[in-house]
Amino acid sequence: MSEGRSRIDTLRLRAEMALSRGEAGTGRLDAATAADLSELLHELRVYQAELNIQNQELIASRQAEESVRRRYQLLFSALPLSAFVVDDRGIIEEANDTAARLFGFRSTRTLRQHSLLRLILDGGGVNLMQRLRGVGADTEEGPLYLLFRAHDGATLHVEVYLCALPSDYHLDSRFLVLCLDRSADDELSRTRNIFKTLLDNSDSWIYAFDPQGRCLLANQALLRFLRRSDAEVIGHRRDEWLPAEDADQHAQNDALVMSNRKAILYEEKVHEPGLEVRYYLSNKFPLVGDAGEIIGVGGITNDITESRQKDIRLELAAQVYRSGREGIVITDAEQRIISVNNAFSQITGYEEESVLGEKPSILASGRHPESFYAGMWRAINASGRWAGEIWNRRKSGEVYPEWLSISRVSGANDEPTHYIGVFSDITHRKMAEEEIERLAFYDSLTGTPNRYLLHDRAAQAIRAAERRGKSFAVVFIDLDRFKAVNDVFGHAIGDEVLREVTKRIQQRIRDSDTVCRLSGDEFVLLLDDLNHAQIDCRAAALVEAIGEPMTIGTSEVSVSASIGIALYPHDATAFDELLKQADMAMYQAKSGGRNGWRYFNDEMARSASERLVIEFDLRRAIVNEEMTLRYQPQMELASGRITGVEALLRWQREDGSHVPPDRFIPIAEESGQIIELGRWVLEQAVAARKQWLDEGHKHFVVAVNVSFVQFWRDDFVDEVRTTLARHGLPGELLEIELTERVAMGEPELAVRMMRTLKGLGVRLSIDDFGTGYSSLSYLNTMPIDALKIDRAFIRNIGLESSDEAICRTIIQLAGTIGIGTIAEGVETPHHLAFLAQNGCTAGQGYLFAHPLFGCDLPAELMRRGVTAPGHRSHGRQAPVASHSVQAEE
Repeated sequence: MSEGRSRIDTLRLRAEMALSRGEAGTGRLDAATAADLSELLHELRVYQAELNIQNQELIASRQAEESVRRRYQLLFSALPLSAFVVDDRGIIEEANDTAARLFGFRSTRTLRQHSLLRLILDGGGVNLMQRLRGVGADTEEGPLYLLFRAHDGATLHVEVYLCALPSDYHLDSRFLVLCLDRSADDELSRTRNIFKTLLDNSDSWIYAFDPQGRCLLANQALLRFLRRSDAEVIGHRRDEWLPAEDADQHAQNDALVMSNRKAILYEEKVHEPGLEVRYYLSNKFPLVGDAGEIIGVGGITNDITESRQKDIRLELAAQVYRSGREGIVITDAEQRIISVNNAFSQITGYEEESVLGEKPSILASGRHPESFYAGMWRAINASGRWAGEIWNRRKSGEVYPEWLSISRVSGANDEPTHYIGVFSDITHRKMAEEEIERLAFYDSLTGTPNRYLLHDRAAQAIRAAERRGKSFAVVFIDLDRFKAVNDVFGHAIGDEVLREVTKRIQQRIRDSDTVCRLSGDEFVLLLDDLNHAQIDCRAAALVEAIGEPMTIGTSEVSVSASIGIALYPHDATAFDELLKQADMAMYQAKSGGRNGWRYFNDEMARSASERLVIEFDLRRAIVNEEMTLRYQPQMELASGRITGVEALLRWQREDGSHVPPDRFIPIAEESGQIIELGRWVLEQAVAARKQWLDEGHKHFVVAVNVSFVQFWRDDFVDEVRTTLARHGLPGELLEIELTERVAMGEPELAVRMMRTLKGLGVRLSIDDFGTGYSSLSYLNTMPIDALKIDRAFIRNIGLESSDEAICRTIIQLAGTIGIGTIAEGVETPHHLAFLAQNGCTAGQGYLFAHPLFGCDLPAELMRRGVTAPGHRSHGRQAPVASHSVQAEE
């Protein structure tokens, strides 16, 4: 503009100079002046044209500015954000409609010249002013988050952006303030936080899966159960963390929910690793998108394992109530029946309908006094329960025992609301208890008191005797040869014998006395307050009664009794000691010939002590080489030749004293030491016979006695086999002597074992034949070679016709079944003549030879000229020459 004005001023000056020249000369314009004016006019026209152009440009510029201003104003007003133009003091110069609406003003005019700071809460204005002072055209800072109060008092959460306006618009120190209302975002965030808090603090599993089975949402309860992080679950399929069976079932349930497009309640289960199966109740529902499409399935799942278990327990309890074997009755507080179960009806005979409203007293049996029921209710009122045995009456009138338990159910203030009675019919239990008592304290075979009850009765007898200053007798009875009864007739007959003996004993004693079957064939009596003569009378009656023959079925059986008696307090004051003493006395009676009785005395105690000493010394006798074998020749009666030798065991202690075989052999059998002794005898005898064979003595056998204890061992046959093999001795040169007890114990098994021994070539004989019960039917099947006649029968030849008859019978029996006989204890020519005359095959005894040491036997063999074959001859033979021998074997 200044340049244009300067140009105008120059043109005006030139025009004035030209006009003044013309006026000064002629008053007319010369050509030069005209030319200058013309040029000036031209320039004026040019300048005018320039001015016109500039004017047009100015108009256009102003129109452009107006257009920009209008566009700015339109943009400012139409901004979706609240916008203010403020000065550096925060005074609002411009505000758009959005700002007016945000802050609750009716128009922007009311906002102008209003301080923006007055709308800011909690000191936020200070922060705004600090930011205004520091903001510049190139300043880049983040937003401010301020609290504003709207015109209506509402609090707004606002995100504020500031920028300085450029000076081109002549708005120096003016700032554009943009406000973004974050109140809705905060509400959404708050809602989201609340929702997340609710999700994560819920004990229920809350989750969502898309149609492909990928997890969209999982709350903390589910994540804790899975022991996985959010990243390990979201976007993953459930078969990555659940067993395949469970994952498939859950996925099928999801698919059903989505296909039905409705919520479904499921009971699902999860197999926890290493733990039990747990049960869950799941409420699953479809997730629907904006267009109505199914976008997944959501669910809320609760652990119902405990609830389910409670339901199961409740159902079980209901089943127990309905179908349990125990009767249950429930009454109200006034004891009126309000419910009973089926077992109640089955036990009492009363149907539920007939007892409702009644009192349980309708079951009273009348057996209990009022004091019984009073005590029962005192206990219920005091402790809330009572249990005990009670007698009640069924509808049929039958009285029966029951075990009853009553419990009180209390409500508020501990006042009773109901009573529950549970009872069971214990008729069978009472019978079982009686049976148990009978089995525990009575012998099942005879019905007499057993050992346990005997001790109780004995304790009572001792107390009574002490109190009254009286005595009583302990009587120990053992049946003689009862084992043979069992072996011959069988255990069924044996049991009947024991019952009959028990009956006979009971008939000979008083009701106040006690009879006890101690074990096997042993009985013990307690006879109270009897003198010596009365005890003798009782003992004699018992011996006579027991000894009488008895018919059992079709068999006639006889036993006898050996009785021992000990007296309280004469012999001892302790029952165990009295019993032991009576036992000793019984053994003395048995040793003295049986079928009698003995009283205990000190000599018996000494004998028992000696027995213990023998048992102890036996344990070291073999080790100390105190045992030796003697060999007694067995002579063929017809020729006088030695056909065998019997190995006889002898025991000489280190002090030189001798222990007779009939003293230590029974003790060895009872203690089990006979096993070791028997092995030693077999070993020594086989070794000696092999030595004699090597020396040329061929034609005779060595006979070894074998105890029934040793015979019935499982390894006995193998022992014989290995002993023969070890020494290289032919089995034909060994003879084993068995007692009838061995042969008749288990006849069928005995026969099998004997045949096995015969298979080794070993000869077999039955020792002491005729002293026991022999089964002739089995005797005929046994592979034996000879019967040995016991010396007890030989001794009485010429003295007792009955013993002579027995000898003849045995010889004839042996001849009938084709075996030989060997007589033991042949001591006189008369014995020899009788035996030879009746056909006895062979004999042994002092008439022929004393038992010899092994080293002396070869000389005796040479003297006798042993040329007999290696088998016994059978049939009748002429007698050999007699030898006078004095001492017994």
